[in-house]
Amino acid sequence: MLTIEIDLAYWNLRGNSLNNRESFNEFIKKFIGSKLNNFSECQQTLLILPSETTKQDRYMIHRMSIKNHFIPRSYDIVDVRFMEITFSKKYIEDILNDFIFPEPIPVPVPKSEKQILFESVIKFIENNLLVEFQEYMDQF
Repeated sequence: MLTIEIDLAYWNLRGNSLNNRESFNEFIKKFIGSKLNNFSECQQTLLILPSETTKQDRYMIHRMSIKNHFIPRSYDIVDVRFMEITFSKKYIEDILNDFIFPEPIPVPVPKSEKQILFESVIKFIENNLLVEFQEYMDQF
């Protein structure tokens, strides 16, 4: 299960996204899609909303629930009300079906000590012993 927490700054960008499921899905798609690298990473997802989520917002989210696919849950810890939403894998795949994931940036593979040493030797030969090296190679 993928667990993602929405920070307050992003949550405040929601605008009117809680008015209907389609606009909420678009809001969620952008957020969850930015956390994944490709479509194959889609899985059941637990989304934790900020504690500042209002009672009205929680109510609107509860109204959008879909049995076994979109399951909101509110709970109290001390005097603070929290909310989390569990999305099924199918639900996440459905909302991300047309999402364009960014191309992954290739991570350079670090060179081994032998590679670094070899490159240093070749560079030394090119800079200091090129004539001698060519004479040596001509022998073969």
